Amino acid sequence: MLRFLRNTWLPTVVFAALGQLVSHSDRSCGWIYRYGSGLVAVVLVPPLWRWFVVPEGRPCIRHAALTGAVIAYLVFTLPMMMPWGIADARLILSGKKQYAELGGLALGFMVLLVLGAVPVAGAIGAGIGSLLALVQRSTRAVVESAVPDTRRDGAWGGGMIACLAGPFTAVLTALILPPSMLPTIPGDRNVSFPLVLMSAWILTIPVGALLGVGWVERWRRLAARHAQARSSGASSNPPAFETGHGP
Repeated sequence: MLRFLRNTWLPTVVFAALGQLVSHSDRSCGWIYRYGSGLVAVVLVPPLWRWFVVPEGRPCIRHAALTGAVIAYLVFTLPMMMPWGIADARLILSGKKQYAELGGLALGFMVLLVLGAVPVAGAIGAGIGSLLALVQRSTRAVVESAVPDTRRDGAWGGGMIACLAGPFTAVLTALILPPSMLPTIPGDRNVSFPLVLMSAWILTIPVGALLGVGWVERWRRLAARHAQARSSGASSNPPAFETGHGP
């Protein structure tokens, strides 16, 4: 536990503090808007950072950038989407009709906001994650521990890439499937984008993790074949020695 805390406390504190800076300050909106961003960071950063960024002790810059992008995106969107999704689920289950003049306009604005957060929040989070990994490298604040596990890294990486692709998958799903197959608010007939997005995450994140493991296994086989080909080529072509001519 002490090793876990020493490896993860710095990124957890940084992302939680940044999450609170972008959280909603209006107390009438409920505790999710006020503390949700910081809570998302506290829950997600430690396991992602420990088992994907610093599993062998030395932080990986690429892994830190991907982790930072995902955390920043979820810190920004989850506290905003969860209350909306819960309210939509209650309306759908109760069957109560709701009519809103700006329902479609508000839905379109929310979809654009969630999609736009992928490159914007992702880029900011990737920069912060990379910087934190460099700080941990320079200060040697990470305790050496485990042996590299490429299958685990493939699963984590594939799942996080699928998380960032989830909003675009949700939009395509809402455009392709008929409304009868989607969660629709009774009355105004608007599709509940938060519920579609959460469904997309539930389906795509496990698939992304499996694809990540498969890609890593394929890459390892290709690397092994390349190394074997190089070694066999070197052994079949012994070095030529110069022959000297006597007087």
